[in-house]
Amino acid sequence: MFKRFYTKMKCCFATALIALFSLSAIGQTAVEINNGSGCGNALTSRIPAKYDSWTSNYSWSSMIYQSADIGIAGDIVSLSFFVDDCFSPDVFNPANNQKIYLAHTTENAFSNTLRPDNDAQYLDFTLVFNGSVTWAQGGWNKITFDLPFSYNGTDNLMVFYTNEHGGDLTGGGAFSTTGFIWNHLGANRGKYKNTSGSALPGNGGFLTNVLPIVKLDINENVGLYAELERFKVTKEGRNYRFDWSLLSEVDNDFFSMFYAYDNTTWEKIAQVPSYGNTPDRSVYSLEKELPITANKSCYFMLTATDIDGNEEVLSVRHHLNTLSNNVKYFPNPVQDQLTITSPLFETLINQEITVKVFNAYAAEVYSKVCTSHSNALTLDLSGLSEGIYYVQYATENEQRNERFVITKTKD
Repeated sequence: MFKRFYTKMKCCFATALIALFSLSAIGQTAVEINNGSGCGNALTSRIPAKYDSWTSNYSWSSMIYQSADIGIAGDIVSLSFFVDDCFSPDVFNPANNQKIYLAHTTENAFSNTLRPDNDAQYLDFTLVFNGSVTWAQGGWNKITFDLPFSYNGTDNLMVFYTNEHGGDLTGGGAFSTTGFIWNHLGANRGKYKNTSGSALPGNGGFLTNVLPIVKLDINENVGLYAELERFKVTKEGRNYRFDWSLLSEVDNDFFSMFYAYDNTTWEKIAQVPSYGNTPDRSVYSLEKELPITANKSCYFMLTATDIDGNEEVLSVRHHLNTLSNNVKYFPNPVQDQLTITSPLFETLINQEITVKVFNAYAAEVYSKVCTSHSNALTLDLSGLSEGIYYVQYATENEQRNERFVITKTKD
C-alpha cells in the first residue's frame, strides 16, 4: 500500500485504485466548461448517452474539450453533466453498464465517424469509470471516477462514453431519456451513435456541434517532489517501452514501474534511478519484455520515491493490449496487394481472422476469412478503385478498424 498525505485538503482522499498519502499538497479545482445551465438552454438526449427502448438500447458518444477550456493540469477525479431542470426535479432509475474513457488528443475536432476505440490514434485510453449512474433532473450530476486521469494540461481532452444499459430509464417524468444541457463551441467537437440492437453500435456515427456543459474536479499537484509532464506506453511484440518526462524534481531518489490486469493487484517490474534534484525538464525511458497475455488489457503504474522513502503515484495508464497496437499495413498507399503484419498473429495459429474492407460510405466492398499461419496476412485489393478505405479485422477477442489509402496507377 502506497501512502501520501493530502495536507491542503485536511482529509484523506481515497480512490478505488489505492489510498495515497504523502507530504505533498493537493488543491482541488472545479472547472466548468461550456458554461450555461438551467431551463431555456439547448438540450440534447444523445450525448453523453441516449436511453430509449425504441431507438437506443445501446449508445456511444465522444466529446473533445480543448486545453484552453480546461486551463490547468492535474488528476481529473470526477466528471459532472448538467441535466435539464425545465421539469420538476425527478430521479431516473439507475443506468447500468456505463463506462467512461479519457484520452489526450491533439485534435481540436473530430475528423471521422469511427467509434473512438476503433480509431488507431486513440490506443492509450484510460478506463476511469465502469458502473451505474443514477441521473437526476435539475442540476449537476457528478460521476466520481474509479481511477483518476492524469491530465497534462497541454493536449486536449477526449471523453468517450459508452452506454450498454439495454433500454430506457423509467421514472424520469414525461420522458424516459435524459435531457443534457449543451452549448456550441465549434464544429465537430462531438460525435455519437445509438442503436435499438443488442450490442454497442460500431462505426458510422454522426458528427455534431453539440458539446454538453461539464464540470471537472481536478487535483492540482502543488510542490510535488516529482512533477510529471508525460507518461507513454508503447508495445512491439512482447517488448514494452515506457517513456516519461518531468518538469522538475526535488530530492527524488528513484522510479518504480508496476503492472496489473485488474488495476488493484500490482506487480513490480523495474526500478529506475532518478536524477535527484533538478529544476529543469528530465526525460526517462525503460524497455522491458513482459509475459502479458495477448489481446488482454492491462494497467501500468509509475511511482516516484524520494530520499526519505515517501512514495508517490505519478500516473496509471490503461493499456489496450490488442492486435492493433502492433499491426502494420504496407504498402500504403497500395495498388493491388495489401499486407497486414503483427507479431501477435503468431499467437493465433489456426484461428480464424475475418478481414473486411469498407469504402468511405461505410459499404462493405471486400471480405476474406484467413487462418493465421504466420505473422502476415495478404489481401488482394486489385478490384477496388482509387479512394479512401477502412479495413476491419476481427478475432475471437476483438474487432479493430484502421484507415488506409488505395492508389491506382493508370494503364
